[in-house]
This record gives sequence, structure tokens and C-alpha cells, in this order.
Amino acid sequence: MNITIYGQHTAEYGDFPYGQGEEFLAAMKRRWEAVHYFHFTSIDTAEVMLDPSMISDKTVKEVFLTLNTVVQRAAKEVDWDIWSEITL
Repeated sequence: MNITIYGQHTAEYGDFPYGQGEEFLAAMKRRWEAVHYFHFTSIDTAEVMLDPSMISDKTVKEVFLTLNTVVQRAAKEVDWDIWSEITL
């Protein structure tokens, strides 16, 4: 399952942490093994891929709530705020 995350970018202009995508992916994977890909697509969006076999028994709402929690906690772990608001 491919999900695009949108949000309001909070880093200083020109200081967006594109290079930290791998660190962020690792932090997300530690919280939810269904996450297997993360990539910034622009300053305000990123793509997350989830393993369909690991989420097939969940509702869409459960997936979105879990992903939102994982994104927020991973952002705190790597000590940078990606977005002030996340919309899935």
C-alpha cells in the first residue's frame, strides 16, 4: 500500500532535512514493521509504502491512525519536526 503524507513544512527555508530520510525510515520501521519504504517527494509531501500482508486485517482508519502515531514518534526520535500537521 502506497500512502502520500502531506503537511506544513516546519524547517527553516532551505534547511529541509532531505538527507535524513533513511534515518527517519529506520525510526518508523522500529515502531511498525509494516513500513518498508519512505521517501520525500517535495518539501511538503512524502511517500510511505506499507507491506499489504501486514495490514490486510486492519481497517483504513486503523492504518491511518497507526501511521500518524508512527510518524509523530519517529520525528521525535530523530529530533526534527518534519511537519506541524500531518494529513494522510
